[in-house]
Amino acid sequence: MSEDNRDGNIAREQLTTRRGALATFGTAAGVLLGTSGTASAASSDVTIAVDPTQPVVGEAVSFICTRAFAEYEWVIVGPTGFEQYTGQTASTTFEEAGEYTAHLTIKRSDGESTYVSKSGQVLDSRDTTPTAEIDFSPQDPVYNPIEFDASGSTTPTGEIESYDWYWRNIDANPDWDVFDGEPSLSGETVEESFSEQTTFKVGLEVTNTAGNTDRDTVEFTPQKNPDAPTPVINIYPDEITPKNPVTLDASESTTPVGSIESYDWFINKYDDSGGKTEELQRSGEVVEEHWETDVLHTVTLRVENSEGVSYQANDSFRPEE
Repeated sequence: MSEDNRDGNIAREQLTTRRGALATFGTAAGVLLGTSGTASAASSDVTIAVDPTQPVVGEAVSFICTRAFAEYEWVIVGPTGFEQYTGQTASTTFEEAGEYTAHLTIKRSDGESTYVSKSGQVLDSRDTTPTAEIDFSPQDPVYNPIEFDASGSTTPTGEIESYDWYWRNIDANPDWDVFDGEPSLSGETVEESFSEQTTFKVGLEVTNTAGNTDRDTVEFTPQKNPDAPTPVINIYPDEITPKNPVTLDASESTTPVGSIESYDWFINKYDDSGGKTEELQRSGEVVEEHWETDVLHTVTLRVENSEGVSYQANDSFRPEE
């Protein structure tokens, strides 16, 4: 930290510099701030301006009391130590990045003292733009579920505060900006599944503590997981309009690795206007029940194998009397 101190209207005020390790500042500064007697509570009419508002390592920064008073006593604490100044303006140069606090005790013409302080961050550089970077897996081939990882994103100063994810089906909407609208998910890592054999664009926007942003995008076309089972749905006694009891049979399902461990059935009922009226769930290789007649039932079968890989198939039926 430098030892230069100027008042706008006074050629030069008395300057006293005392350097000390930041770890011992609590004790030493208490003595320094107390040299003018007991200070009153902080007053709203006493404020500290910082010029430039964002201090940077190696550049002069001024702390200015925004009103004129009889006397000023400053203690400027930086990442490496502290210094004491007098005068309406205290100027210094920080040698390292980190937190600073400017302590000011002013004495009014009536002898009353008031204490205020202002804290902030010293940055390494004025280039505070982060860099967004997307990694995702699996790749070669890409298959569901897909995990997106933004941990490779960086920022030269501060921290990354938010990670927002966006995506678009670019086969259906090739001209849409992936960043239009609200983010689909947020977080440093997220997981999502997408329609197979369809090309998607995924966008990442990161924002750091300085409020600056950067974006990255990737494109991919998901394929079927080579280790995924193949669910097969058979509906008896008739595929489209069976009579009760109706059997849902998954026994022809296969898996290229391991064995099939579970069969989960998700059945939704719909009225004539297309509104969903009920959601049902069943388990097992074969399910036989009496279902509500003349009502559309959609069926999703999810099969999972012993490797923990799952896949699903869809069908529908409308039972008759």
